[in-house]
Amino acid sequence: MQPCVSPVWDTVLAAYALSLAGLPEEAPALEAAATWLVGKQCRVPGDWTRRNAAPPGGWFFEHRNPFYRTSTTRAWR
Repeated sequence: MQPCVSPVWDTVLAAYALSLAGLPEEAPALEAAATWLVGKQCRVPGDWTRRNAAPPGGWFFEHRNPFYRTSTTRAWR
């Protein structure tokens, strides 16, 4: 049973696995994953900005959740 879908996290993990397997950075699969991920990045401030002055930038774990981005997908290379 899968409680939620996580296309961003799944894409990051798949791209990371492909890079560990030796796929070059310019491979179409990795370029497509990177382009898709950049397009999904959220730069809208959430409630976390009350305690963190860093500029917004992160990804939703699920499809859309602008207030609680996950930090596990911030650096995938």
